[in-house]
Amino acid sequence: MTFYATLADAKAELKATSTTDDDKLFERLRAISRRVDAKFHSPRPFFAPYIETREWLIDMFHVDSTLRTFYLGVPLLSLTAAVLGDTTMTVGTTIEAWPNLQPPYYKVRLMNRSDNWYRFCNSDDPVMATLTGQWGWHRDFANAWLKVDDLQADINASVTSITVADVDGTDDLGRSPLLSAGNLIRIGTEFMEATATDTAAETVTVRRAVNGSTAAAHVANDDVEVWEIHEPVRRAVARQAAILYARRGAFESLNITDIGAVNFPADLLAEFRNIMQELAYA
Repeated sequence: MTFYATLADAKAELKATSTTDDDKLFERLRAISRRVDAKFHSPRPFFAPYIETREWLIDMFHVDSTLRTFYLGVPLLSLTAAVLGDTTMTVGTTIEAWPNLQPPYYKVRLMNRSDNWYRFCNSDDPVMATLTGQWGWHRDFANAWLKVDDLQADINASVTSITVADVDGTDDLGRSPLLSAGNLIRIGTEFMEATATDTAAETVTVRRAVNGSTAAAHVANDDVEVWEIHEPVRRAVARQAAILYARRGAFESLNITDIGAVNFPADLLAEFRNIMQELAYA
C-alpha cells in the first residue's frame, strides 16, 4: 500500500509536536489513503507507482484502427514489456505507450504503419494483451521522484532499517523533515515504505519491496529518493486524516431539517471531495 501523506504532513496540519498518538494518526492516514483509492475504483495505489503485469482481452471495442491504439482505461506511467497473444513486442520499436508526450498514458499504440490490431482480435479464441510496467497517476512523472539523502551504509535485501545522513533535514524545496513515516522511498529500483524514523540514530524503519518491486542489496552513497504525491492530494489527505484524529470519539450528528438535511460533523472535508472530483476527470 502507499500513504498519500506522511505523518509529518498530518502533524503539521494539527500543529502537533507530541509523539504520544502517532500510531493513531498514522492509522487514519492509512484509512484515508485507501479511501482515495476506493474513490477511483482502484485495487492498487492510484497516485503512486505500482510495478505489475496486467492483461486485457484484445477486442474491437478498445481499438482505434486509425491511430492503431488500444485503450487501457487505467493510467500507465511507463511501459516495459508487452506480449500480444503469443507475439512479443519491442517497447519503443513495435509498441509504445501513447500519446508519447507525458504520462500518465491511457493507450498503447502499434508503431509500425503496416501493423494493426485486427490480426490479434479477429480470432476464434480470446487473445490477450499482456503489459508490464509502472501503473499509477502523476501529473509530472519526470519529476515525481525527489532525491532527499544518501544511504550511509550497505544493506542486504532483508534488513528493515536504513541509515541516512539527516532524517529531519530540509529538502531542496525547503521542506522538513526529509523523511517521515508514510514516505514511499526508492533506492535503485526497489520501493520501500517508511513506517517510522529515529532522528537521533538517523535511521528509517522500512517495509521492503513494496508496490511490486523486488528487494535488493544497496550500497553506501546510493541515492535515497521519495515519491512526490500530487500536491493537492497530499494536502487533502493530510488535512482529512488530521480532522478525523481531532474528532476521534465524536460520533454524534446534528440534523437541521427546516432548511434541509445537514449532518455535522461532515464525513469528508469539502476540499477533499472537490479535489477527488476534479482529479476523476484529469
